Order: sequence, then C-alpha cells, then structure tokens
Amino acid sequence: MAFDDANHRLFVAGGNGILSIIDTNTGGVIDSVEIVQKVDQIALDAVGGLVYCAGPNLMSVVDVRGEKAVRWGDFPTAANAKNVAVDPATRAVSTTFSDGKDSYAKSWMAPR
Repeated sequence: MAFDDANHRLFVAGGNGILSIIDTNTGGVIDSVEIVQKVDQIALDAVGGLVYCAGPNLMSVVDVRGEKAVRWGDFPTAANAKNVAVDPATRAVSTTFSDGKDSYAKSWMAPR
C-alpha cells in the first residue's frame, strides 16, 4: 500500500495484478488498473504522480495524476526484485535483489 495524504488516495496492490485507487474521504474505489502479477511492494512518487509496483522480473509504472490511472508499462528488474522505494527529495527509484549469493541495489531517475 501507498498513501497520498494531499489527494486523499490510498493505492493498494498485491498478487492479483491489480492496482486499486481508493478515495480515503469516501472509501470508494476511484479506479483500478492492471499491473504486473505477484506485487510485494509499491511506492508513490507524490511529486511526479507515479506509482511503482514491484513484481518478479518487472516493475509496473502507473501515472495516477488524473481521474484515471494510466499504466505506462512494465520495465525489467530482476527475478527477486520485489521491493521498491522512491526518494522524495530526488525522485530516484530504487530496488534491491539477490543472485542467491550476493545482494544488489539498482536505482534510476523517474521520468519528468
């Protein structure tokens, strides 16, 4: 889950391949969009209005700035890179993964 306090939105994703956006004032679902399956973690870039959804091998990126969520696409990560974080100061997106022996971190800048 990720929470956007300023816009009263809760973003919820999981193994079913759906990102749901809930209005925290009304409890109603604003929109839902398909994302990568088996998501373990999501992160909100509140400045850019993007939600990153980390699943095995892929990261879905969803634009949540308007009334409708727009899936930008899925981007390759690693088989066990099912976590994600966004640095609110720089908007850098990071994920970590392991090859079974060593652990790694990968970061990139969000589109502007």
